[in-house]
This record gives sequence, structure tokens and C-alpha cells, in this order.
Amino acid sequence: MKKLLLLLSIELIPAKANTNTNRNGFDHQVLHSINSQNTLKSIGKVNTSGSNLNVRSSANTSSKVLTKLSNNSYIEIHGESGSFYKVKYGASSFGYASKSYLKVITSSLKEVTASALNVRSGGSTYYTKIGSLSKGTKVGVISTSNNWSRIVFDGNKTGYVSSEYLKSSQSYKYQSINISLTEYKQYDSRWAYKYLGNSKATFKSSGCTTTALAMLESKRLGKDVDPYTYSKSQKYTSGGAIYWPSTYNVITSSTNYLEKIYNILKTGKPVAIGLKKSSGSQHYVVIKGYKESNTLSKANFIISDPGSSTRKTLADVMATYPNFYKYIYAK
Repeated sequence: MKKLLLLLSIELIPAKANTNTNRNGFDHQVLHSINSQNTLKSIGKVNTSGSNLNVRSSANTSSKVLTKLSNNSYIEIHGESGSFYKVKYGASSFGYASKSYLKVITSSLKEVTASALNVRSGGSTYYTKIGSLSKGTKVGVISTSNNWSRIVFDGNKTGYVSSEYLKSSQSYKYQSINISLTEYKQYDSRWAYKYLGNSKATFKSSGCTTTALAMLESKRLGKDVDPYTYSKSQKYTSGGAIYWPSTYNVITSSTNYLEKIYNILKTGKPVAIGLKKSSGSQHYVVIKGYKESNTLSKANFIISDPGSSTRKTLADVMATYPNFYKYIYAK
């Protein structure tokens, strides 16, 4: 514990030996910060159309202005009182801000599992360390990419932490899954108009399956294999359809397919899924993660779509291709 407090004093708190209860006091500030973090309810985003948002000492417009929040900034919400949210705007500073100008962007909170989790300025260990969070601290996650989560901490600061050391602060039946993946698009100019095998079908017109498999293959081998390079080792029909490689399981049964795909994701393997329109037109995407929930939902499966940069969930793509066809994953 002494080691952790020393770490916090070096990186997060001004180095003062004072131990009284003012805001610069070391012991008071560390303990208050840790205890108050347990009241975190959600994360808000300032929406004032440009001007600053006042944070006041009480939940009314006649009370003292303690600080101002810039438009589009993030803030921890710890409670509410009438038309005001109780917000945290520093390591241990609280006030009240009008609900009219704060949009709640997430109520899904995470809890730190590491004894001291580094907070960095970007989503990689190459980025500068800007803080540290103690075990049990609750944080709101703004976004997650490649196993790094952008969080709000110390009231109104943002930074990045490894998702590996965060767990849900709520008990969900289906926990979050995020699989790091090299992503490709079939319309990439490097191969968009190249042919699939000896056919006259191009990647842009018919290459979603090969592109999806290239993502799975990159994960399976632990090295990047782009779609065109991958295609040169595969066999195709005259119409451009790929013959399924022997290194993959191909499942055509739709029985409990969402549950089964979720369980495969839990093993760290991404899954390619084929979907169809009523006309028979097919499309393949890669499922690479899941957003926590108590019931299994298509809207919570996170995808990489070889043919689109806007479709982000299984529900998004199934709005166009509503019928299950098959799914594929590495043996």
C-alpha cells in the first residue's frame, strides 16, 4: 500500500508533505479520491454548441462558479440533484452542472483489476504515461480499439489503458470481448480490381469472403496476410467462389449460432459469418468482439465488414443481409 501511495504521489498529486484535510493534503486527497470514485454513475459530454459550461458549488444557478468545462469535453457524473448533475472535475473536486448541457454517453463502467494501471496519452505502450489508477477504481470507457480503452479519469481527464486490466463493474451474463485484428477492405485500391484465382471476378465485386478469411488467417498465423497474397494460395471456381481451406471449420447449422459464435470469440478466435438476402445474394463479415449484455443480441456483436466502413455491428449488416448462411473459424 505504501508503494502504491508513493506512486500516486509522484505521478498524480503535487509533492507536498502536508497531511491535513485541505485539497493539497496528500493522505486526504488520495483516500478521498479512491473512496469518491466508487460513487461514479456515468460519463457525460458537454454539449453547449461552443460556449463553456459552468460548474457550481450547489445545484442552482445562483451558487458560486467553481470552474468551467469546454464544449465537447468529458466529465464524470456521480449523482444528480433536480436539474443538475453532481460532477467530478478534478482528482477530488466536485460541483454541479446543468443537465441541459450534459449528454450522458455511457453508463457502462469498468473496474481496474491491476494493482497500479498505467494511463497513457494514446492506445499503445509507446505513448507517454500520464497517470496511474489503483485496483478497484471505477472508470467510464468512451471507446475501445485493439485492446486499448479510452477512459475518463480524475474527473475530466481522458487517457488510454489496456483493456486487459478492466472488468465490468456490473455482473453481465455475456461479458465484453475485444479481439485485436488486422482489418482489410475488399475495395482497397491495391487489389480491388485484381481477379480471384483464374476467374473474372474481382475483389471489389466478389472478394468479401477472401478478404474476411485474410483477416482470420492473419490472426491464426500471428502475422499480416493481405487478401491478394492470401488468394494466391487458394483455389476458386470459375465464378470466383473460394474452396474452403482445410485449416478452417465451416458450420452451416443455424441452431443457437449466436451463442456458439460468442463462445468461439471467448477463446480468442474471430469468426467469419456469411449472410444472405432473400434474392440469394451473399456477404461475409468478420465478428471480432462483443459488447457486454445480459441477453445475447446481434447489435452487441462487433464486426469488421470488408465491404463497408460504416457497418459496425452484426445488426447493421443483417439489416441488409437478414438471413444466416454459415460461419467459419480457425481449427
